[in-house]
Amino acid sequence: AAVDAAIEMNEELSMENELITSSKVSGDLFLQRLRKLSLEWAATLADTLFRVSVEELLDQHPVDSVDEDGENFWSGTRSPPKALRYKSPEALDSNEDVIHQNLVNSHILEFVKTVARLRAETFLAESILSESEVKAASRFSDSDAASALTAHTELIGKRDPKGGIEKSKNVVSLVRQKLD
Repeated sequence: AAVDAAIEMNEELSMENELITSSKVSGDLFLQRLRKLSLEWAATLADTLFRVSVEELLDQHPVDSVDEDGENFWSGTRSPPKALRYKSPEALDSNEDVIHQNLVNSHILEFVKTVARLRAETFLAESILSESEVKAASRFSDSDAASALTAHTELIGKRDPKGGIEKSKNVVSLVRQKLD
């Protein structure tokens, strides 16, 4: 938990430093960077919560594992979780359950848009912008979220071609490079 807190604090400080630097240049550049950084952070968080943590849990307790009593670990009220991952419509296989994946994509897009909005509003809370300007600057579309998720997914695929768990602490900066 301490390592996770340190990683998150490092991300916070890195983002804050980058935003401070861009805010000195111009207000528009600041808002562009804030929106981009908020989306990147939200896409990384979605992947961490819905894919990485589930894959780590399944690594610790595989589907066929047994508990200390010799019973199947994943039985009764405990059913094995399924890692969720955003897949662009172009990346779907014909063998996949397209309806299910579209539902997963829809929920992940909503998550990313909401988290990015909250992140942006956090950094805009003490700004000189009016309330309507803050709302406009922190409004994200499905397209915005899909672009950030696609960039994140492509990056993870390149770094981890087997689809395993990505544990890089620099994922946000790598996604940032991909989107630039």
